[in-house]
Amino acid sequence: MSSRATTPDDPLSDIFEDAAAATVQGSTSTPTVSSNAVVGACRYAEHKRLKTAQVAAVEAFLNDAAPMREVKLFIHLMHLENSIEKIVTATAPYTVSADTKKNIQNYATAVLLSSKTRTYKGSNATAVVLALIQVHRGDLPLHIELNPADWAKVGAVTEEALTQGRSKFKKLIIHSIKPHDSKSVENAASKDQLNIFQLAEAFVEGTRCSVNVPLCARIALMRKTFFKSPGAKFWDAVDGTLSKIRTRANGDNKKIAKAFRHILDDDQAKHGSADYRPEEETVDLFQQQVDDLIDANTADASSGAA
Repeated sequence: MSSRATTPDDPLSDIFEDAAAATVQGSTSTPTVSSNAVVGACRYAEHKRLKTAQVAAVEAFLNDAAPMREVKLFIHLMHLENSIEKIVTATAPYTVSADTKKNIQNYATAVLLSSKTRTYKGSNATAVVLALIQVHRGDLPLHIELNPADWAKVGAVTEEALTQGRSKFKKLIIHSIKPHDSKSVENAASKDQLNIFQLAEAFVEGTRCSVNVPLCARIALMRKTFFKSPGAKFWDAVDGTLSKIRTRANGDNKKIAKAFRHILDDDQAKHGSADYRPEEETVDLFQQQVDDLIDANTADASSGAA
């Protein structure tokens, strides 16, 4: 007969009565764990600030037969799994935080202001911003990319930021050629329009970007395109013009730069006073990080197509 006492609140006692006796290996008085080990374990449990009832449970567990301990461990694991499921179920659906939205806004603007951007509409710009967010994560949850539903929310915020950015820049272009402080539908006289530097300053206002020659050339291209296609297809026309420049230059960066220099010179001759010529050829560190990633994505896309 087993030396292990049965209690009404221990439903496994009867089941393991015989197993417990066998584990004692013929002795009806020797516990499965030495008394010193039990005392030491209880002291350690108290040191870890377990509750009184938990310390008592540790002692009871150690005095159980080995089969009983194994089953109790398994049952506790199942109970823990159920508890975790309740926590996960109770967790509020993921929403993109204000900090992440701000981060996305900064990078979306930088992509739209980059002289490396190949297309302003479509998935390319979105992919670049998302890649930047994955590198500079902020408070973005770890491994959120593996959750399609939550990652789609980040993608939606990114697309909206790009849409709002394009809308803002188009409005600035319209404003740049209109009479100041006027709602006239007619364009202002050429000399009264914003020159390219003033327009570029309006583009970067409130952003982490700065005015430089490559940016001015891009904005000059946008303004030139606006006169030909001012309607809903404006950004499609800009993307089309960029594609034509790359095609005619056969991908030669020097020829592309020469084409943009011509566009910039033409803009300076047609809009505003020509008393300023942007001289900063290089971009700041923040913009350079964005430009480098755009270049990397472009290279990856080219190698994939090949």
